[in-house]
Amino acid sequence: MENHITQDSFKAQAKKLFTAMKNRGIELKLSDAQESLAISLGYKNLAAFNGMLKLDASRVVPGKPLYAKKDNLFVVSWVYNEDNGSDDLVVYPPGTSIDDVASRDWRLVHELNKTARPVPDDLSLNAGVVLENFAEVSDINKHGIHDGAHEKTVNAWVLEHFYFKVAAEGVKVYVSDRGDGASKDHFLIWLPDDVAKAVSSLFDE
Repeated sequence: MENHITQDSFKAQAKKLFTAMKNRGIELKLSDAQESLAISLGYKNLAAFNGMLKLDASRVVPGKPLYAKKDNLFVVSWVYNEDNGSDDLVVYPPGTSIDDVASRDWRLVHELNKTARPVPDDLSLNAGVVLENFAEVSDINKHGIHDGAHEKTVNAWVLEHFYFKVAAEGVKVYVSDRGDGASKDHFLIWLPDDVAKAVSSLFDE
């Protein structure tokens, strides 16, 4: 599959499935193969899959040009909040890169983590475009990697589980095995000017 499932890639996969089944002597229609493929991807039926495609089309945007707007790039992640028992979205200071949060120097990362700010409830990052994901995963040998840590599935994963948009070229993925540590994702996102300014103001002293 491609980084993000499109109508064309879906039809191509369904045709391969149809041909493979036919070669094995299993009689079915192409529409049956499409229905089966949609269900195998986790959708209720083909109609539900087609509805997803229409919804997601507006959330897949060209990502390469966004790298030029460095003041609009931020790293966001999630930290566990003991008070409410959920993960809170946090943002790192302007200028933070994926390389910074992925550093092998744990002291630098520890200090960087202390500078992250919670994203206020009244500040929406819905218009953010995910460009990269640094995925820290728990014991790859035991658990494998989740869909967000694989370049072939990360776009669909972001669209399904988050409100962000994604880069049409495919979200870049970097993976680190945390051993027995909990999994954690760090997104490099682009934000529109007004939202980027509001996020930057969180770090004003």
